[in-house]
Amino acid sequence: MAILEISVDITARQALERALRGRGAITETAQRITRLGSFHWDFATNAVHWSAEMFQLLGHDPEEVTPSFATFLDAVHPDDRALIKKFMTGAYVARPAPFEFRTVGPREVVRTLHVQAEVVRDAAGTGKLIFGTALDIEPVTAVRRALRGEAPLDAGHAAQLLHQWVTQPEGMTPPVAMPLTPREREVLRLLSQGLSNRQIGYAFTLSVTTVKTHVEHILAKLGGADRTQAAVRGIELGLITVA
Repeated sequence: MAILEISVDITARQALERALRGRGAITETAQRITRLGSFHWDFATNAVHWSAEMFQLLGHDPEEVTPSFATFLDAVHPDDRALIKKFMTGAYVARPAPFEFRTVGPREVVRTLHVQAEVVRDAAGTGKLIFGTALDIEPVTAVRRALRGEAPLDAGHAAQLLHQWVTQPEGMTPPVAMPLTPREREVLRLLSQGLSNRQIGYAFTLSVTTVKTHVEHILAKLGGADRTQAAVRGIELGLITVA
């Protein structure tokens, strides 16, 4: 009877381990697809854990780097390290607010991450453990730069944006766009590069009011709520190309 009980116990444990490994694999796959990493840091033991995708987002090799606050800071853009330290100091005493920071990975590739975190506290309110997620929002940051006129939207970020942010729910299709006039397509092209109405008007010798009217027509025809959505929709429909 004892042998049977031990055998059943081991079998149940093995089944549980297989189930947990399966769930872990599903979680890793989901994080990889969404470019979402997770982390936690035990303040008492100083133990830090990063998910597989968090390693990727920070540009670290899990075979070579041990998670710690120091190795995390190594991946943070030098100009944002003070922001991280301020965030961690504040997390001890108050609920941390979402924020964004930049990382610098291999080959000096800069990536922007959006972080949300929670802190587990003891009865006295002292922080004991922080855990959270980091989402890769570099495609969105690239659009922001383009709209500010700082840099054109490159093809790689445009493709990521379309894949991650403009995917339609199952069973739904995007609205059919009305044809744009040649002038509207020219305006859309410069709009997607982040130029203002005044800059577009200067390029085509048009008044700001005329450009504004063109933009309104573009938004209406493409079904976009703003200039960013219009630019993305234009790329999606092949009306404009990106550098």
